[in-house]
Amino acid sequence: MKKHTGYYFERLYRVFFYALSIAIVLWDKAVPTLVVLLMLTWIAEGGFKEKLANVKYRFPFTSVFVAFYALYLIGLVYSINLDYGLTDVLLKLPLILLPLIISSFPKSTFNNHTLYTIPVVFSFTTVAALILCYAHAFAGYYQSAYEPILYYASLSWFHHPSYLAMFGVFALSVVIQRLITTPEKRKTVFKIGLIGAGVILFVFIIMLSSRAGILAMMLLFIVTGVYILTEQRKTLLGILFLGLFIIGFYIAYLSFPIAFGRLSHTKDVLQEQTINQNTEDGTAQRILIWEAATDVIKDNLLLGVGTGDVKDELIKAYKIKGMATTASGNKNAHNQYIQTFAAIGLTGLIVLILSLLLPGLIAIKQHNLLYFLFLTNVGLNFLFESMLERQAGVIFFSLFNIVLFVLHQQTKPALMSSKPEEITR
Repeated sequence: MKKHTGYYFERLYRVFFYALSIAIVLWDKAVPTLVVLLMLTWIAEGGFKEKLANVKYRFPFTSVFVAFYALYLIGLVYSINLDYGLTDVLLKLPLILLPLIISSFPKSTFNNHTLYTIPVVFSFTTVAALILCYAHAFAGYYQSAYEPILYYASLSWFHHPSYLAMFGVFALSVVIQRLITTPEKRKTVFKIGLIGAGVILFVFIIMLSSRAGILAMMLLFIVTGVYILTEQRKTLLGILFLGLFIIGFYIAYLSFPIAFGRLSHTKDVLQEQTINQNTEDGTAQRILIWEAATDVIKDNLLLGVGTGDVKDELIKAYKIKGMATTASGNKNAHNQYIQTFAAIGLTGLIVLILSLLLPGLIAIKQHNLLYFLFLTNVGLNFLFESMLERQAGVIFFSLFNIVLFVLHQQTKPALMSSKPEEITR
């Protein structure tokens, strides 16, 4: 009976995680409900002794998430605005919840195939979302003949362009990783399907016009090309891969001047001697925001201003600098490293960096291309957006960081010092 019950729980977990990977992209309002149902299912299953043993086995990794979330909880103690602080820690709850739940599973619950299927489902959901975005934007273009409607915010139907571009880069990473590791005997139709998905993702990431997304995609192709040349030792394929990327990027540059116009505009803004304090330009605002946030950090270097007060202190700093437009928009720091530094201090910044650096070192040491691409994608986007201040960023980061780590760890068990019996059941 227990064996049959365990089977049904395993099936239920898979449904929840597949549904979560779809909802992140298409219907983010369903995400909190799915997380709650997942947690209730985990509690109802019981077996906490075995789950605790599995968590201990993987704790060298999950401890970073625990520490990061604990610092935000501690930040409530010296916060005045507890309403905002409690809302923030509730928003960030999946940062600790998902890693602990997934790390408690034995291998029988989440085997390697199931774990790998989660990012695959996410990737093809992203492809579907991008196609829907284009259909929606093209309908608007058909009525207005206004070409910019096919780009940036007008194109990004489901999320802010930066988030959708980050999703697209990860989906492209999954597609390319699958393509370069697919055995020669696999059917040509399968490979053509992957190439088609890759082309769609490449084009839409360009059209989304997210500067961070375009940079992350460039890094993706460079890292993958180096991987093919050095790890797979396929010189011809590596040169062909990088060559096709350069040609494709050049064609995109000529075909989508509006998308690349944002990059040129960024260069112009950076060359300006002075910036209007009430500018509505996104790039110029970011520069001013970072300067104001730096002032907040200088006065609260060690502990930060507190989980609940970071928003109020940033707005106060904007007003001091005469940034009325930015202050009225209640803008965050538009940089997760700065946002965390301002909120919970130097220790929080170090832990955030470690949450990327430690698994990154593991990925490099064990030649795990997909995990490394995920971490570089997130790490780069953290430079331009406060990704963990929105549900989409929190779920994306916590879910795929732990999924890719457990997948990697189950493939390379030597990463852990001791191996409890429960893991391999």
